[in-house]
Amino acid sequence: MDLMFQANIAHAFANHVGSFYLNGCVADDVPPKLSELVLLCTECNRSVKLVGLEPGRPSRKRCFNCHSVLGVEFKALKLEAAKESEHSCHSFRLSDVVTASKTNEISRRRDRAIISAQSSLIQDGSPLPSYGACKHYRKSYRWLRFPCCGRLAPCDVCHDEGASEAHAMEIATRMVCGFCSKEQLFSSTKPCMRCGKHLTGSRSAHWEGGKGCRNRLTMSRKDSKKYSEMNKTAPRGKSIS
Repeated sequence: MDLMFQANIAHAFANHVGSFYLNGCVADDVPPKLSELVLLCTECNRSVKLVGLEPGRPSRKRCFNCHSVLGVEFKALKLEAAKESEHSCHSFRLSDVVTASKTNEISRRRDRAIISAQSSLIQDGSPLPSYGACKHYRKSYRWLRFPCCGRLAPCDVCHDEGASEAHAMEIATRMVCGFCSKEQLFSSTKPCMRCGKHLTGSRSAHWEGGKGCRNRLTMSRKDSKKYSEMNKTAPRGKSIS
């Protein structure tokens, strides 16, 4: 497994921070809080490092040389999959003929693993895997970004299970919509600010045209659907003469 990051100079008219070159792995998220950003002072041309970045919150620091105020503010860090080259070359030597079938099987397994990992890549405008739901919360259509580590997880249980190092969990302050992958401030009641869809299961006690409660046991007694068709009689079977 190989990983190389090539940094770019980003400014107000170019937001491309850099590129990942990966071999045998796939990048699915870049936690801003664990990232390190280097700012270049326009007054004295000295570099200043910024850590602990958070989307939607300005980060400022003074230059150690001229004491000018430097800062940066961004909405989110986005990963975009680059188009692979259409020209690929596979060369085999005579000694490889015997192991060619085994090599092809390993390549197929590797390709399946890469395709499976790429399906979880967060792409702006596209839905999250399973629309953000997980086995712990099947009606939660979002991913949460936890400020303790800056990582994304479908829920607090998934965060604890996927943490490489044990640490105290902090309550999530941002979330990613499971329908359009829009990162925004956390809210337990408001719909997505872009697509307008609700990101949690309905807690209504009324029918609401079939979009609300469908369980007669928990449905409100004031709703006409609770007792509708309960006294309906079944048709009698035809008697055989």
